[in-house]
Amino acid sequence: MKTTTTGALRRIDGPSQMRLGPYDVVHKEKTKAITLEANEYIRLVDDITGKIRLETGEKLVYPGPTEKFLEAGKKRGVAIDPETAVLVRSRKTGDLRLHTKHGMYFPSIDDDIVKVQKLITLAEYQTMIIKDRFGQYHFVSGAIQAQPMLEQTNVERKRDFDKHENIESKMTDNNKDALDATSCASKMKDIVLGESISERGFICQNKSSNFLQLNRSSNGQDGGVSFFLPPYCQIVELVWSSGVKKEKKHGKGTKKTVFDSRPWYMNYEFVVRTSDNVELLLSVSFFWSLENIAFMIRNTDDAPGDICHHARSEIIQAVSKVTLKQFMENFNVIVHKTILESNDPFYEERGSKIHSVEVRSFECLDKKIDGVLQEIIKESTDRINRLQLVESENEVALEKMKGRIEEEKIKGQLIDVKNEHQRKEALIDGEAEAERVAAFIKGLNGVCSEEQAIRIFNELRKAEVMTQLANSDAHLYFTPAECDLRLGMNTVQDARGKVRSKNQVGKRNSISSDHESKISTAIGH
Repeated sequence: MKTTTTGALRRIDGPSQMRLGPYDVVHKEKTKAITLEANEYIRLVDDITGKIRLETGEKLVYPGPTEKFLEAGKKRGVAIDPETAVLVRSRKTGDLRLHTKHGMYFPSIDDDIVKVQKLITLAEYQTMIIKDRFGQYHFVSGAIQAQPMLEQTNVERKRDFDKHENIESKMTDNNKDALDATSCASKMKDIVLGESISERGFICQNKSSNFLQLNRSSNGQDGGVSFFLPPYCQIVELVWSSGVKKEKKHGKGTKKTVFDSRPWYMNYEFVVRTSDNVELLLSVSFFWSLENIAFMIRNTDDAPGDICHHARSEIIQAVSKVTLKQFMENFNVIVHKTILESNDPFYEERGSKIHSVEVRSFECLDKKIDGVLQEIIKESTDRINRLQLVESENEVALEKMKGRIEEEKIKGQLIDVKNEHQRKEALIDGEAEAERVAAFIKGLNGVCSEEQAIRIFNELRKAEVMTQLANSDAHLYFTPAECDLRLGMNTVQDARGKVRSKNQVGKRNSISSDHESKISTAIGH
């Protein structure tokens, strides 16, 4: 409402009923109050006095008659945690400061939020370059710190991780939270490096610095570091050449803010010419790493591009001294000697090291010569295939021969075993026969002489053999002389010592002849 006589403005808050006075007029139509949640705030500025008013939730806010929004309506506060901070600029001094105190942050009437920052984390093999307002470079690395290992519990580790020092200066309570430019410049030297940079470009942290808090493992055995970017600083970003042609124009480069010290492969293609005037498109692979970030940033802003271009000039010069045939026979040796055995300080000056280099492929740019090369390669490949085929066949034949030799060895062993068994069987049979003969001779002891007993035994054995042959299905033909069979004797001496007559002997011979005829008949059948 506005009083026309005095021009005074006043605000009437609901719920209420309002009755206009004789000199009152409605200056503005009724508006809704502003409802703020717990994480919201609003800043209002008075058009007449310029005074700023800050209101935070939870609350119902009624703007004054002459107040308006400083920003576009209500805003949300910033929740600051171990991974979040806010960069604030003072309206009075223009200084920047980084607020890291945990909790919900609402800017005061004299501060403006410039940017919300996230925690930067680096692994033990990563390095980041920070440039201050004076153009000085500072290197932050996640390399493992050389500190003794301490015993600590999981609770202590969590407390160490959650411990963050507020980067704001600890001044008096008279609204002196901001860091002025002079104090910022004086403390900038203590940011990360402390007083020196080590030989590999890593950081020597100054623990007395209150400007930047580096979060590391307290035992010093685990690599990695985390931090917030300080005020008046920026992260150095380099554009490296990329692709096999190593180009970075027209947006083809790769932006790098974090530099990895681990070795990695890099491919590069370029044209070379041999001494016999043959142009080749050569593809080379470098296995390299960054060894000193400080040397690299001091001497170049494109380490891969410098490495590839310098190596190209050296390889072109080396290839120009050999013929195509010599290059095809020793291309890896030529490239290896040119790059790795030259002791060129160029790469070390740029903080890099080439561990190995090899030729991935090469092709002739002249189509006719390329066709000849393809034929040569095809013929060489066919020859290798044929040699491998012959070698495979020889291996198969050799294995077969070895198998036969082993088989013959086993057969020889089998024959030896059989002979041994037969010898043992014959020995057993001979011993049994000898026992039989000895028993027979012993049984005739006193009846006849030993020689007669042996003849009688032989005759009986022959008779047994003939009987077995007669009873079998075999057909055997032999003469009486070959048989040498005697079944009777011309004279037989009886027990009284008398000699029988020839008639008696003839009768006995006739009986023997009949017996022989029966045996012959049996044998014939």
